[in-house]
Amino acid sequence: MNILITTTLNRNMTNAKIKPLCMLKEVERIYYVSDIPGPYFEKVKYYAIPGRVLKLSNNNSLARWASKFLMSFYLAISKRPDLLMSYGFIPHGINVILIGRLLHIPVCINFMGGRFLMQSMNPLLKPILLRMAGMADIITVTGSDTKGLLISEGIEASKISVISSAIDTARFFPKPAEKKYDIITAAQLIPGKRIDVFLEIVSRLKKSGMDIKAMVLGDGCLRKGLEALAEDKGLGQSVYFAGFRQDIETYLRPSRVFLLPTAREGLSLAMLEAMACGVVPVVSDVDNLSDAVKDRVNGRLVNRDDIKGFMSAVYELLKDRNFYEACSREAACSIKKGYTVEIASKKWGKILLKPSPPTLSHKWERENWRGGLLRWYARRLMAMGPMEVIYRLTRILNSKFLYRRALSLDKAEFLVSKPLRKAVFFIDEKDIDFIRTLTPTLSHKWERELGCFSHKWERGIVPLDDMK
Repeated sequence: MNILITTTLNRNMTNAKIKPLCMLKEVERIYYVSDIPGPYFEKVKYYAIPGRVLKLSNNNSLARWASKFLMSFYLAISKRPDLLMSYGFIPHGINVILIGRLLHIPVCINFMGGRFLMQSMNPLLKPILLRMAGMADIITVTGSDTKGLLISEGIEASKISVISSAIDTARFFPKPAEKKYDIITAAQLIPGKRIDVFLEIVSRLKKSGMDIKAMVLGDGCLRKGLEALAEDKGLGQSVYFAGFRQDIETYLRPSRVFLLPTAREGLSLAMLEAMACGVVPVVSDVDNLSDAVKDRVNGRLVNRDDIKGFMSAVYELLKDRNFYEACSREAACSIKKGYTVEIASKKWGKILLKPSPPTLSHKWERENWRGGLLRWYARRLMAMGPMEVIYRLTRILNSKFLYRRALSLDKAEFLVSKPLRKAVFFIDEKDIDFIRTLTPTLSHKWERELGCFSHKWERGIVPLDDMK
């Protein structure tokens, strides 16, 4: 199986999403279209947007979307992948749906966000976007809350599977170390993550008499403003801004509490990585976070607007050593039980490698509708090499576009007992071989009848009127 993926993910997120797919022996090749190349995998070939295009477009998002669409469309034609996949719905999911419908390739959309994705949709465009999402053959979400939301919006439940980001436990694991930081967070420094609330919680804890050391990992448009806010609150010596880090585990292990008072979240990869390292999460009770965090078992869930609740949860964990150690052990165990790379790979295997899964059967392959023959022959043309295309065109021109009855598409069978349409092309043995690769369950009757006309197939003229 070959997969074409289009997305915009950083290297850490790419590693968490792609590694489970690479572990499947049935996956031979992954073509990955993104802004920048990701980490090395033997099965992955990266296609990044050319720097010249980014420079000319001045990093315009519309230009980047168009570049990825054109690059993905070209790769879909030239590489003929078995599956188109996107991480994120807008715009990457729209890209693969359009390409999949044009070229009749199965589509998988991975929804990264939670409820905010639906809430942020334009009310006029929302019905159209949801209808497009429903066209996907496979839909994955990061948690049960998002799955329920999509079902309530009318998307078939049978298409939706829950697969979160996968954690490499060989890299993220608890390790005895001196705890340098009492509180740590890792997120994009954007309004929705509410790092300003994080600073307010640290400030109040410090005013209560606690000697707090905190770390902020991540980058974004608000970084300078947040650094200035930390100085204004007198946290210049208490809060450290380290920016985006590839070696995030080296900062997580010497930390006690992972604090994320976010307003919205799919399922934070940084939180899962922190839990794998034994760092206890204190997070907002929003979207899918409650799938991984069980209150007072392996962490704390707090109402996102309850600053006093966050303060109380952090204070209890830092002061009650027994409670902290119990939550730390459970946090690491919960990742091993449900969020490892191996578990995610098995989930993908069940979804992608089912024998003849109905979700991968396009409507045009299931039903006999007009244009089926033309679409079938388009697939045949896509499988031809350049020299064969020239050869076919030459034959047609030399034959003065002679019309011959041809085989039509009827439900799941590519050969039927009664020809229904005429076509301006010829069918020879290569076409029959191609049909057999698409539909291995040809009836014995047709196998015998096709054999009787082998000498005529070679000449490219088939008396299909006799084959009734």
